[in-house]
Amino acid sequence: MHVALVSNIEALPKASDPRAAARGLEDWQEGVVRLEGDCRTAAVAIANDEDGIRILTALFGNSSFLGDCALARRRGQALVAPSPPTCRVADRGR
Repeated sequence: MHVALVSNIEALPKASDPRAAARGLEDWQEGVVRLEGDCRTAAVAIANDEDGIRILTALFGNSSFLGDCALARRRGQALVAPSPPTCRVADRGR
């Protein structure tokens, strides 16, 4: 499954906080196990795709706000938006 998320991956910034990027990627992986069906498939595909990892790394490593939005930590859910974005996601228990 290939999901085109950003048209110019090379333009994404490197993580300014590599530890935050690593934590975000770990949180993403932990959230994936709570997903089902197409949502899980999409989240796994993003996390296993070189471009997906670059996007997640840039997101988590440069903005705690955007990282939290991607994980929807404040609402206790992990956010996954495959194309089309129709997934409801599992409770993260936070």
